[in-house]
Amino acid sequence: MLINLSVELGVSQKVLEEEYYMVDLFDLMKQKRKKEARSRLNLLTIIHSKQMEEQDFKKFVHSLSTEAGMQEKQEFDRDRFEQLREMI
Repeated sequence: MLINLSVELGVSQKVLEEEYYMVDLFDLMKQKRKKEARSRLNLLTIIHSKQMEEQDFKKFVHSLSTEAGMQEKQEFDRDRFEQLREMI
């Protein structure tokens, strides 16, 4: 298991065992996965946007965005704003 983890992090197994705290490895891997997901999302947008069906493309982009830790922006709802304003 450590050899696979060391390959993912780009360090030797000895460095992994001696210079990293085991409790930090999960956070490091999570950060690495987020970075890779963002990279794949950028690459996907550039290369495959014309080749995929729109619905499949949206699902794939959403899954990569979620994996990358990105949150969707909420749109401004004018009607809801007016309702809140009337309550005041």
